[in-house]
Amino acid sequence: MGFIDYLQLGVPQGFMGYVEYPKLRGAEREFLWDHTWDIDIPTPPRAVYWPGTEFLKTRLIDISWDIPKELNGEIRAEIRGFSIIQVGGYKSSGSLTFKFLDFEDQVITTMSLSFMEAGGANRYKFMLRKPDTIIPEMHIYILNSSRLPVRKYILYTLVFRSYEAVTDLNTEPGGGRHEVSLTFDYEHSETVILNARPSLHF
Repeated sequence: MGFIDYLQLGVPQGFMGYVEYPKLRGAEREFLWDHTWDIDIPTPPRAVYWPGTEFLKTRLIDISWDIPKELNGEIRAEIRGFSIIQVGGYKSSGSLTFKFLDFEDQVITTMSLSFMEAGGANRYKFMLRKPDTIIPEMHIYILNSSRLPVRKYILYTLVFRSYEAVTDLNTEPGGGRHEVSLTFDYEHSETVILNARPSLHF
């Protein structure tokens, strides 16, 4: 008695024919890791203390941010018991928070206070012009396992909103003032798939 050869019977070619290891293994591809990413800020703010993008990368712990993933324009109509739904357009703005390490040099704290001062000077209640205090453009790169960029997010016009730092005054040692977070709102975003030829812009 011989074993049944399902390939000769044509079973894998029919419905659910993809359920076999050679087709499910991912064609020798790897998943994108969530810790391989990088940023670039081509043009820093004009009138805010800025230690340099390369320096900031060495202090950057993580970035928490949101990018629109749903359409938000909606029209609904009822026609003889049927629901008609139409969507179109979406908000391309969002927010972003950098979390940095700060040391005794207080570089990140100084930058945070500089953004605060530019938005409404504490002593004179005077604010600088928007073009001088924004980060005009920021790039976030998603890298593959070879550290090559495969996806790029472009964020336009980052407007400083707030910063967060530890200001507790304790009587016993046990904490630190090592983390400072800065939050920005951005006005527009684009997504670019870099490993397509030509690259795809959305």
